Amino acid sequence: AGCCHAIPKLDCTDRLHQIACPVQIIVGEQDAGTPVAMSEAIHSAIAGSELVIIPQASHLSNLEQPGKFNDALKRFLSAN
Repeated sequence: AGCCHAIPKLDCTDRLHQIACPVQIIVGEQDAGTPVAMSEAIHSAIAGSELVIIPQASHLSNLEQPGKFNDALKRFLSAN
């Protein structure tokens, strides 16, 4: 339970620009916990990253839209 309370306070955005490997950010368009705007900020900070917004999904996009999630992940892994 302690981790769940600590996560919202964790902020390492000032180090995101240091990431130099392929990164894919997947977010559900209705994710209230980690909203699209947060994923867009992460995407903007990581050069060459890919942002995928899964429609009709919230925080559990891999369970809510498994086909769309898996297709995006497979495409990314095949390319990288």
